[in-house]
Amino acid sequence: MVKDVATEVDWPPVTAIGEAEWLETLNRLRTAHQDLRATLRSLDEAQLDERPCPEASPRHVQLHGAIQHDLYHAGQIALLKKA
Repeated sequence: MVKDVATEVDWPPVTAIGEAEWLETLNRLRTAHQDLRATLRSLDEAQLDERPCPEASPRHVQLHGAIQHDLYHAGQIALLKKA
């Protein structure tokens, strides 16, 4: 069964918007990407076709989704910088 993620975890409230908080946010993103890459390096190719749990899509589909998600937001940032 897929578990719902609590809103405060999925979308934590933004309580401060200073430079230090922005740098911390970037650091958390960098760390999450490093963790994802480390996890992927630990898998063998056959595991990419496996589902981490019965209700989930295969790992290779999840990986493509994560990449597409990041590219989508990179595009949004590019548009905002252009505006």
